[in-house]
Amino acid sequence: MMKEMEHIKKYTGTPESRDVSPSFSQVVAVVSSNNSSPEQSNDKKKYHDIRPDVSKIVFDIPLNQAISVARIKEGYELLAVIYRCIEYLDANDANKEEGIYRLSGAAMTLKHLKDRFNTEGDVDLLHQGEHYDIHAIAGLLNLYLKELPTSVLTQELHMEFVNVVDLLDRRDRINELGHLVSALPLSNYTLLRALTGHLIRIVQNSEINKMTVSSVSAKEFVASSPPNSSNFSLPSPRTQVP
Repeated sequence: MMKEMEHIKKYTGTPESRDVSPSFSQVVAVVSSNNSSPEQSNDKKKYHDIRPDVSKIVFDIPLNQAISVARIKEGYELLAVIYRCIEYLDANDANKEEGIYRLSGAAMTLKHLKDRFNTEGDVDLLHQGEHYDIHAIAGLLNLYLKELPTSVLTQELHMEFVNVVDLLDRRDRINELGHLVSALPLSNYTLLRALTGHLIRIVQNSEINKMTVSSVSAKEFVASSPPNSSNFSLPSPRTQVP
């Protein structure tokens, strides 16, 4: 349990106030919009259709509703599928994989994993003894974000976040981001924090993975100029976990 808590803290951090550091103005990683590999014949048996338990469905429903079904740990408002995907990608050096988030994973694998999360709520991808193509796991994370009914930044605040990128004065940009981040619901903030940290690790290795900020932005995320992760710190959620 202690080991699991340490892993969780890696993606949620130690709760503090939500002051926004200057470098947060350089990365706003959020959902901005709404060549599968050839399949082997034996995959059809392995990835048989799973009938989701409607009480555990986490895809294509509001974020708060999904978290009530499958948060990664009681007291942390981070959805299990988000945590598990990022955990798996980091453990398998996805930031050093060329074309991560650009190349597609196998469609059958994506469907299988989506059905499992919709059936079980939480699937420990890293420790269940099965290897998955990291492009499929990146695709699963991307798919979850695509299927969110509303933006991670909320319908009310989404365009305000997008417009902040156009502010010319850096101080104004930081101040406005601080205001907007503070206004986010805790569950949205926690997802944004985990996602931003993950994308920074991807962009840091753009010379290897060929995924620059603009490449990431062309997918499901909006970012401004390249991040300076040496002093990046998106503060932690408002609530303290006992």
